[in-house]
Amino acid sequence: MKNPEISVVMGVYNGEGRIKNAILSILSQSFTDFELIIINDGSTDNTQQIIDEFDDSRIISLSQENLGLTKTLNKGIKLAKGKYIARQDSDDISIYNRFELQLQAFEQDPELDMIGTSMFITNQKGIYNEVFLYPDSYEDCQSSISRFNPFVHGSVMIKKDVLLNENLYNEDFRYVQDYELWSRLIPRYKCKNILEPLYARTRDKVCSEQSVDKTEYVEKIQSQIQQMTSDKNIEITPISIYPLINYPSKYTKTLSETFKRMYQQGIENEKDIKLKFTSMFYCPQNI
Repeated sequence: MKNPEISVVMGVYNGEGRIKNAILSILSQSFTDFELIIINDGSTDNTQQIIDEFDDSRIISLSQENLGLTKTLNKGIKLAKGKYIARQDSDDISIYNRFELQLQAFEQDPELDMIGTSMFITNQKGIYNEVFLYPDSYEDCQSSISRFNPFVHGSVMIKKDVLLNENLYNEDFRYVQDYELWSRLIPRYKCKNILEPLYARTRDKVCSEQSVDKTEYVEKIQSQIQQMTSDKNIEITPISIYPLINYPSKYTKTLSETFKRMYQQGIENEKDIKLKFTSMFYCPQNI
């Protein structure tokens, strides 16, 4: 059997509230030659039951004791059969044409090794009212890495060979493992973003950015970058600020089409699923 072009790697811990939407957004992609590797990282809620509701041959579901996201992602990458590794967090969604546009970018630039995207983000009521725009050129990503994390972790697609060459994620980093990896990749590999938001995140009242002190990890990354660039004046803080666009009306069609496709996928997987949202920017809690 032919290997898939893309392996989507998703780790999940107690994600019963949103994992259904995350899975539906992947199954709704316009590019369909992928496998979706979902690793249940010791969940104690109904996460596994929700995963088991899906009947799609592209889904590979595994369960394990709780190891944390970093080790879970490395396990998924080692199992992956695709040429490209696409990340997807279990509480976010991907816009329906994300994979299609990322693959086009790889085809247009054979030297490209990793590509992310900008993202939609909600307010705490679930309304998509902002877009975070990320640096869209390799040069801007290079200059940004010493000031903030220039990639949305869940939005990236990377050549698997590159990850293997770099020994995957550093398992000493329980948090900001993505930032640590980028700090190794960017000086040696061509990495950039698609400026268009092709990923969507829900902002919770309590999120890891607020509840987890990541100073220890960020200081290690800062030291690593200083050594690689010989610039001792670099100063990174755990909180990064990105340019925002309020009420991103120019992107409403792709967001609306994504929800439409997710709804259709939901109907195929579960006959009584109903889509409920009050506006173009409402994030349905359970499609």
